Amino acid sequence: VVPPNRDHFFLIGMDQRFATDRSTAGGTIRKDDGWHTYWQDQMALLDHLQVPKCHLLGSCIGPSYAFRLMKHAPERFGRCVMLQPIG
Repeated sequence: VVPPNRDHFFLIGMDQRFATDRSTAGGTIRKDDGWHTYWQDQMALLDHLQVPKCHLLGSCIGPSYAFRLMKHAPERFGRCVMLQPIG
């Protein structure tokens, strides 16, 4: 058992680009946005934060995003927990 360690573990909460107040967040979506757009957004955030590998946890629509991430970059993810997946 590894004790909690803030120097080693942290949580990154991701959401879709359109899930916040569009007037302040710039959450623009285009007609050709789709699953490819969202997993690329999430990979770009991990790259920006310099996270080479991590675990995933998704609920509701989150498992759909997690599947897409693991499909396109399996080497970047260790484990995945999927809670209440849809569709």
